[in-house]
Formats: sequence, structure tokens, C-alpha cells
Amino acid sequence: MSLWRRRDNQEIPSANTSLLFTFFAQWFTDSFLRTDVTDRRKNTSNHEIDFCQIYGLREESTDILRLKQDGKMKFQIINGEVYPPYLFNLEETTKGHWVFASPEFEKLHPRYALDFIFGNVPEERLKRMFAVGLTNGNSSIGYTILNTIMIREHNRICDLLKETHSEWDDERLFQTARNIMIVLLIKVVLRDYIGHFPQIGFTLDPTPGM
Repeated sequence: MSLWRRRDNQEIPSANTSLLFTFFAQWFTDSFLRTDVTDRRKNTSNHEIDFCQIYGLREESTDILRLKQDGKMKFQIINGEVYPPYLFNLEETTKGHWVFASPEFEKLHPRYALDFIFGNVPEERLKRMFAVGLTNGNSSIGYTILNTIMIREHNRICDLLKETHSEWDDERLFQTARNIMIVLLIKVVLRDYIGHFPQIGFTLDPTPGM
């Protein structure tokens, strides 16, 4: 216990860490450490770093979340800013009666998993759950922040790719942007996230293709 005891019973502010670090830890590890809600002995992970937080675990889920235009992910504009689309119809959904914002969103996640996760969520918050890759993608404000940032970045990369390769179709733009996003995530994890732990200034430098 002495390892965790505060000196003079006072908080020691960090000079190089913010709350975003813990949010990222949850968001990242949830992509491969996810307990099956029907059997806690099982993990629903596909054991890959594949950005399933925004793309989903299955091709069918990815297909539902894609805009099918310019390679982009579906989004909505709130107060002039880009966010993931709402999972439910804002006007018609109640605590006891879910109306999905789109018929295909009903197929995005297993209903039993959503029932388990959203069981105690207040109605006004329930209405504003976002449609994202994982069932627990609305579990915290930090999780939502990171999903939103990553969807914005995917769509931004699509715009850049289209400017350079105007002849590319939606499929090529999407798959190229997705591959770029995965490489960027691996770099962030190794250089910034894992590199934040050691005290000796040692940083891993990933090289694509190695």
C-alpha cells in the first residue's frame, strides 16, 4: 500500500498526463478486451488492431456505418460540427420503445447486448446514443470524444485522397483511408501511449512493412 500512499496526504498533480490518457486507455483496450455479456468467460474480440471502435467487428457492421459516398463514414452535423449519426430516432424513441434512426441500424448490434448496456440509461440520454462500431461505444464521454475525433479524421483523409485521386471510387477511397487510419493508430499507441509509461525516454518507432 505504501506505493500508492500520497505524500503528506496531498495530491501530486501530474506534469505530463491528462484525463485524455485514461480515456484513450479505455477506448483502445475495449477494441480487443471485451467481455461477452451472455458469458463472462468469453471475449468477443477478433484479436486485431483494426479500428473496430468506428468500423465495427464485422463486414456487415462496417457496411451499415459507411456513407457509401467518397469513402466516408456516416455522420451528422450538430451546431456546425461533425458527429457520428444517432442510433435512435430522436423524436419517436422512448425508454420502453426504441425506434432506430435507420432500419439498418437495428442490425448494427445484437439487441440483447444493447438491452444489457442501455438498461439503466435515462431516456433523454438514450435518444442521443451514437451509431458506432462497438456496442459499448457510448459508455463514457471520453469514449464518445475519441470516436468522434476518429470519424472526423477518417472523413478528412477521404477528402484529401479524393483531391489527389479524383478517379478513385467510393470503395477504394474507403479502404485506403481505413488502412491509413489503422497505421496512424498503431503509431499513436506505440509512440505516444506506450511511450508515455517508461521513465528512460525509450520510444518504439513502428515501420510499416517490417
